[in-house]
Amino acid sequence: MNNNLLDNYWLSYIQPSHAKHTLVVKQILKKLARQYRQPWRYYHTLNHIEQMLLLFQQYESSISSPPTVFFSICFHDYYYLPWRKNNEKRSATKAIKELHKLHLGSLSHDVEQIILATEKHLPIADQFSTNKTDAELLLDFDLAILGSQWKNYLHYCQQIRKEYWFVPKNKYQTGRKKILTAFLKREQLYFSEPFFTQLEQQARKNIQREIQLLS
Repeated sequence: MNNNLLDNYWLSYIQPSHAKHTLVVKQILKKLARQYRQPWRYYHTLNHIEQMLLLFQQYESSISSPPTVFFSICFHDYYYLPWRKNNEKRSATKAIKELHKLHLGSLSHDVEQIILATEKHLPIADQFSTNKTDAELLLDFDLAILGSQWKNYLHYCQQIRKEYWFVPKNKYQTGRKKILTAFLKREQLYFSEPFFTQLEQQARKNIQREIQLLS
């Protein structure tokens, strides 16, 4: 993980007002990093955040509210317990709490809505007061791995399986195929034009290939 990328953006969007606030800023960042280092994480780690931040850096000029998207990236998988179904809700709630501590409460509504959208990876445009494109890019950053080269995609599959170590093989294969099949039925996997153009076809090929392996 390129900690400098995370640290630099973090500090560029937060202007500590006094010494106590500076300590709070550092403590929240430290806790954030600790969350993504939890031992049951294999894919949803700091490396995943780094990959999203690299894409964020690449498309930053196209984002209307970079701080909103940045903090959505940071907190979107803050809570990740594969055996629970409310990770996105808990992560969104945590983001609101921490943003207020950082004196960035004005971002909390949009960050919350974007994080909640990652549960089903379907943006709900009328819920975002931020630019619709920002939400779409965040979702595309999150699923960019689906459109990667097969070697990288396969490694991602293996990491996800490790995170679901507690699910029996047959049950995991059935559940995973159901999720993947639902993705293939979507009109499009990526919402922004550059991601749709560059990754859509490869993502569908990868998903179809994984389904074959699971069968």
